Amino acid sequence: MDLSPDKPLVDDCAANNSVGVGNCDKITRGEKKCFLAYTPWKPTRWEDPDDPGRWKFLAFFLDRTSEHGDPDLYGMFTNDVNARRPTKNHVNYDFRETSSINAKSTLVVEKDSIGRDKDYNMTFICVDTWSSTNATFSLLAYASECPANYDQTGVLNVCSSPMNATAEDKRYTRCTGGVCDCKPQYSLPLTPEGTAMDVYPELGFDKCAAQVRDLDDFQKKNDMQDSVLVENQMVGLTDWNFYPINITNSTWETVVTVECDRCGEDNNANNGGYRYMSNYPILVMKYGAPPGMTWKNGAYQYDLRSYSSSGDEQLTITKESSKYREGLWFIGVHVSYSASKPINYTLSIDRNSCPNGCSGRGVSCKIDVNDTRTCECEKGFLKEDCSAEATPLKYGEPLNDTLDDAYYDYFQLPTISAKQASRNIDIKLKASYSGYDCTWSNCHPSLLVKKGGGKEYPDMSDYTFKQEIKTTFGIFHQAVLLVSNELEDVQRGVF
Repeated sequence: MDLSPDKPLVDDCAANNSVGVGNCDKITRGEKKCFLAYTPWKPTRWEDPDDPGRWKFLAFFLDRTSEHGDPDLYGMFTNDVNARRPTKNHVNYDFRETSSINAKSTLVVEKDSIGRDKDYNMTFICVDTWSSTNATFSLLAYASECPANYDQTGVLNVCSSPMNATAEDKRYTRCTGGVCDCKPQYSLPLTPEGTAMDVYPELGFDKCAAQVRDLDDFQKKNDMQDSVLVENQMVGLTDWNFYPINITNSTWETVVTVECDRCGEDNNANNGGYRYMSNYPILVMKYGAPPGMTWKNGAYQYDLRSYSSSGDEQLTITKESSKYREGLWFIGVHVSYSASKPINYTLSIDRNSCPNGCSGRGVSCKIDVNDTRTCECEKGFLKEDCSAEATPLKYGEPLNDTLDDAYYDYFQLPTISAKQASRNIDIKLKASYSGYDCTWSNCHPSLLVKKGGGKEYPDMSDYTFKQEIKTTFGIFHQAVLLVSNELEDVQRGVF
């Protein structure tokens, strides 16, 4: 059977329905449909570029064309169909792809991984199913001398470029002897000395599946922060996008964020709501060379890696970090192993002289003798990076809010006037909550008040007054604090 890049294998036998040999695109449990393709292991004439034995890659695309079912792909190489042929069980197969419950699945088999010393000349390509549900399928297969694979839409890629792409859109200029001559953006990055870097082979630079994208100039955001924003980025299922960045002594903190569009969506809504696949980015960083994302040969292929699967990922490195090194770093973005389609994302990089650039709310950055950085925040903002805001309260006006578990909400009481501070006065703080109730201690929200002005706010280890709020459903629990003329400025409170 001929392996054409865009002609399903089922077409030939489906055309013979009238003579009783059709229906090869239908599969039931316990049944196996096999196709036999001519794939000589060694070329007859090496100098002939069209010799069928020059292939190095077999690419497959299995598409379930019925609404339900679970077709799986198995393959076996042979040089004698009587001596070595598929059996009912799954023993001695040379390759397989069994994750097609996602309706579409792809597979690439490399001749070198099987063994160039073999003498096979044919390939059995079989489809069967463990499912009790009947299914129909379409199967594409192609033998290529150059690195080739099908994407999730059934488009054949050679050297990571659509086979029918124009010369301008291709990632390579030519492919000879099975080697892709990748364009500069997709070729190996260079060292400062101008030589090709030593990279992990699985990153795909040999297939033009990885690319290094230069960043634009950083723009000043405020006195303590500058940034660069790279929008409308896309990375394919088997691709890598890398971004080189220099970390210098003047940069105290570098924050890298990937915001992903529609990541984490359920790609199998018709399978009872169970999530077999999810799309989200993997964000990694490595000093001196492009990173991978696995453990190999006794070491991680990265210095920093994100582990969230929410779709938005962030990495932070500061001078205080044990991973910190000055020089050239590479940021890498890859798609999760469980993904079923490429992802689109926006990459942002912030370089800060103080934590989080003081969130754009800093008056100055304080630096101690150990080069520890803290923000002096504008009035009404707090924490070491000015990320929290204290909501002003007014006497006699209630405020309703929602508090997340293990979080603080900050409030600022009105300033006590000089006339009020000249005598003893009482301030009554009333607080109640509704929601989950419990029977053990320290599980209810607490009202904390810290005496005095300045920039300090209360927390569970440092406060002037504390009252745990145990009453629920609209019944007030009252806390009373005597404020004397020792009060300097304001009271600051937190639930």
